[in-house]
Amino acid sequence: TLNRPDKLNVLSDSMVTRLSELWAEWDADKDVKCIVLNGAGERPCLCAGGDVKAVYDMRPPEVDPKRHKAPPLALEFFNREYQ
Repeated sequence: TLNRPDKLNVLSDSMVTRLSELWAEWDADKDVKCIVLNGAGERPCLCAGGDVKAVYDMRPPEVDPKRHKAPPLALEFFNREYQ
């Protein structure tokens, strides 16, 4: 269960890392035939995607957000999220 209902279960960096580990385990297990993923909360939302605010907060604070390139940590997060 994705358990960040206050943020519509957006994926944090640690959640993406853990899900990647689990996908690899399940993929290697011939007994796993189906995976059911749930989203916590009362609103009907499995997951609203990656945590864009967390990615935005990865930028150095002194950088003008309109004039900088994505920081390496943000690019790594999106790379892991969309594998």
